[in-house]
Amino acid sequence: MYWWLLTPILSGFLTWLEIDNTISITTDIKERRRFIRICFFLFIAVNSILSIVLYFILEENAALRDLRPPVRAFVVGIGYPALIRLKFTTLKVDDREVSIGLEPIYENIKNSLDKRIRRIVQEAEFEEVKNYANSKTLPELLQRAQFQVGQIGFDSEKRGEYMSWCESTANDEKSTEMDRKIFLADFILFNRRR
Repeated sequence: MYWWLLTPILSGFLTWLEIDNTISITTDIKERRRFIRICFFLFIAVNSILSIVLYFILEENAALRDLRPPVRAFVVGIGYPALIRLKFTTLKVDDREVSIGLEPIYENIKNSLDKRIRRIVQEAEFEEVKNYANSKTLPELLQRAQFQVGQIGFDSEKRGEYMSWCESTANDEKSTEMDRKIFLADFILFNRRR
């Protein structure tokens, strides 16, 4: 039977959960969506393939040999994420701790993927904010931001703080009108204040 297929399904699912919790895409990225999906699924596929390799390596291991194949596949599939983060030791080099093992490689790949996707998302969010800011007047943006503050469900103190921020941002003479519009549009679209 093909119980070993349970291993990549479980490890792939756990990898997907980890990536999904780490990387947040809050905007519509039409032109780069395919690239991001390829990166996501390539990372998941590589982890799934490595878990299959691990299954067959551990198949004859004394601790797992006596387990029924579906249980063995489950144990390896669930255990793969822990094994890939395994540190053999930590060395001190120039007052810096350096991990020796699979974890640094795994984390570097994951962080590189995360950084690249965040950069793409930031560019897309800025374009979305800029386009929204250009499509509205400053009074329209202020009105929409104040409406949004009322909808969020803050207590009266927090609502007052946010309303004050909206007013001061819209009336800030030190900033250009476009900057003020961008700040308000960013708050409206992504609930971020600057």
